[in-house]
Amino acid sequence: MSRSRFPPGRIAHPAVLCTVALVLVLVGCSAGDVDGETTEEAATAEGQETVAGTDEPDPEAEPAAEPADDEPQEIDEVEDRAPRLPLPDVDEVVLRTPATDVGSHPTLAWESVPDADRYQVTVLDEDGRTVWAWSTDDTEVILGGYEESPPEHVRGPQLYAPMHWYVLARDGDDRVIAQSGLRPIAP
Repeated sequence: MSRSRFPPGRIAHPAVLCTVALVLVLVGCSAGDVDGETTEEAATAEGQETVAGTDEPDPEAEPAAEPADDEPQEIDEVEDRAPRLPLPDVDEVVLRTPATDVGSHPTLAWESVPDADRYQVTVLDEDGRTVWAWSTDDTEVILGGYEESPPEHVRGPQLYAPMHWYVLARDGDDRVIAQSGLRPIAP
């Protein structure tokens, strides 16, 4: 005869109930104010006007000005995280690949580092596990090590979800002379 872990009449462990309650509270909060902002304040911050006393956009309001196609558009600043293991007295590798909309086989690119003999590129999943690593003397590489970007259906290393990547620059004696932070990247 097997015994249940819980006494009769008990539905679930208190930790499970607390977790469910927390999720419900967070969902309820996200449906209303965001960081103390009302919906009207949030819409105004986004350049939309609302009808007074409602959350509805004002149909008579002029839309916010869009940049012309020939004007350079401002790219949001990418927030890199600190290196996994910050090394003292090394320079910074500047990453050039954007963080979003890069496809499943992006070209990972960075600026050249003086005295660097080769670069070690590493791509990590959201749990910090290495998905792919490569060593090259160039300042860019296609994820998977391909010469040309392959078709989307090609199997092998690819960006299938948001991940992070970083680069280490090494000199001729294999010492790390520069490193980047962790850059988010998403297909």
